[in-house]
Amino acid sequence: MQRCEDQCVPIAGLYEVVSSTNLYYTDTEAKLLFVGGIYDPSIQRDITVDRKRALGILPKENSKEGHISTEGRPTLPTSVPAEAFEEIAQYSITLHDAGPDAPVIYEIFDPQCGWCNRLYSESKSAGLNATIRALLIPNISDKSMIQDVFCSNEPLKTIENFAQRRYVISGVRTDCDTAGLQKIYDFYNQYFTTMPKDPNTNIRRMGTYFI
Repeated sequence: MQRCEDQCVPIAGLYEVVSSTNLYYTDTEAKLLFVGGIYDPSIQRDITVDRKRALGILPKENSKEGHISTEGRPTLPTSVPAEAFEEIAQYSITLHDAGPDAPVIYEIFDPQCGWCNRLYSESKSAGLNATIRALLIPNISDKSMIQDVFCSNEPLKTIENFAQRRYVISGVRTDCDTAGLQKIYDFYNQYFTTMPKDPNTNIRRMGTYFI
């Protein structure tokens, strides 16, 4: 059987939504979220599983980690009330603005996290009609670094610098109110307390959340 990456082509109108623990699909307007897999009978491959392996969500074939069954109901995204997002929306950093009527995607984000920066870079070129907002959470970074990014004169430019491995913060406001940053931490601790505390594992579990 051929591998998907040797045979698969993009499906028009279908976009990937990547979290650290799963892979979902959405439409161009980001109005629907498809939870499940795609199987290509012509090559006899589950292309969703192949893609998860390519992204590192699942171990590679024949790896020592063993086979992971994909049978049964897929893991659903973490459920967070829309009201909870509304309370912290003003403290987020807008990575992409698709207009007032577009759906909103919130991403838990650490500027020094390679996984987070990869999602950020891919989302810029995806053409998805959705606004993307980052909620800064320290994982690889320490709290002082996150605070400097939050309080920088141009937070988005600072994130872009980090994504390009130019660790330059565009000035830090001395009068910055960090109460909003604490509210983001409280939000994270309230809804994601089941995540493991190991930074590497935790970052891999971070993902993209819809409201």
